[in-house]
Amino acid sequence: MHILKRLEAFPDATFRESELIDISKKSFNHLVKEGYLEFDHYDEDGDSYFSDRIGDGDVQRTIRIRTDKVTAFSTEEGVSTIELAKPEITYYRFNFNRLIQDIKRINSLSGKVRRIDERLSFVGEFDSGKRQISVYLGLFSDYDQASALLGLKLKDKQYEQALILCPEYEISEASLLGSLNANNVFCFTFGQIFKEGSLQIDFTKVKVSDKLSGALDIPELTATEKRKYSKDYPRRDVIEFYDTAKGYLIKVNGDEMEFDRIQYGLLILLAKTLKADNNCGKVVVKDVVDENIVRDPQHFYRLSGELNKLMKPFVENKKDKIVSKVKGETGVYRLTTMPSRIKQPHTKWLNSKYKTIKGQIAQERQSRGVELNYKV
Repeated sequence: MHILKRLEAFPDATFRESELIDISKKSFNHLVKEGYLEFDHYDEDGDSYFSDRIGDGDVQRTIRIRTDKVTAFSTEEGVSTIELAKPEITYYRFNFNRLIQDIKRINSLSGKVRRIDERLSFVGEFDSGKRQISVYLGLFSDYDQASALLGLKLKDKQYEQALILCPEYEISEASLLGSLNANNVFCFTFGQIFKEGSLQIDFTKVKVSDKLSGALDIPELTATEKRKYSKDYPRRDVIEFYDTAKGYLIKVNGDEMEFDRIQYGLLILLAKTLKADNNCGKVVVKDVVDENIVRDPQHFYRLSGELNKLMKPFVENKKDKIVSKVKGETGVYRLTTMPSRIKQPHTKWLNSKYKTIKGQIAQERQSRGVELNYKV
C-alpha cells in the first residue's frame, strides 16, 4: 500500500528500486513479475540525488557517471561522495492500466476503460439485473480533491450509482459524504470494498438507493400551483439555490450539481427573473448581453444549450426544455418550471447573489483580457 498511498497524493510519482527493495524485496519482485511495476528511467549524469540511506536523506548530491561507475557528490564541505549501486539509480512507475484491467476482469465489468482526469478513471459497469453500478478508481489525498466528485455527472455519462474505489484515502467529512451519497456516489477504500486477499468487489456494501435514474424527487403540485401556474409553466422541476463556501452548486430535484461561474451566473439571472413572477420569467438575449453575463448572443445560445444538456439527467423527461426559447418571440428565453419551484435561502438571496456573480465575471474578464470559460 506504500506505493498506492503515495500515488494518491502524487499520481505521476515514480519509485526508486532501492526504496522499494528496502520495504520488501519479495513484494517488489512480485509486482515487477506481475506487471504492476514497469521500468521508467535511470538517473543521468548531472541529476540531483537524495540518498535512501539512513540519516542521509536530506543531503543533496549530484550524479556523476564515469564508465561503469556511478557516484553522487557534493561541493559542500563535509559531505562525502558515495558510490551508487544500480537499484539506487533505477526508477519504476506503477502500471495503473494493469490494476484497472484486473479489477474489470475479476468483477466481470462491462464498458470501455477511460480516464476521466488525472485522479479518476472509469473501470467498468456492474449490472446485477436490478441496478447498474459504474465503478471508478479514484486517487485522492485531501478534502478538496475528493469534493470534485460532486461534479462527476458533469465529467462523465449519466449513471445510476457510482462506486469510487480509493486505495487508502477515506472521506471523513459527514457533509461531503452526505452530498455524495445523495447523488448516488459511494466511496470505499480497498480494504473496505475488496473481499479479503483479492480484487473481488463486495457490491452488497453499495446500498440500494431510493433515487435511482428515473426516480426523481419532485413533489406533487399543490392546489395553488395547479390553479396559478399549470397553464403557463409546463414543468414542475425544483431548482434549489443555497449558500456554499466552495464551487457553484445547486440542487435540481434533490440532486446536487456543479456549474462553472458563467453557467451559474446565467442560471441565477433566469431564476431571479422567474422568481419575480413577472411576465412569465422572460429574459431578452440582448439584455443579457448588455448585463455582460455573456459577450454576445451566440454565447448566450451556447450557454443555454449547455445548461439544458447538464440538467437533462436530473429533470423530468418532457418536450419543453428547462431553458427554452419563447415561441413567437425573437431572442426571448425563460426557465419553464414554475416560479414556486425556485428555492432560495431568503427572499433577497437571488438578487444579492446575482450582483456578486456579475461583478466577479466582469472583474475576471477585465484582469485576463479574455472571456472567462468561453468555450470555442
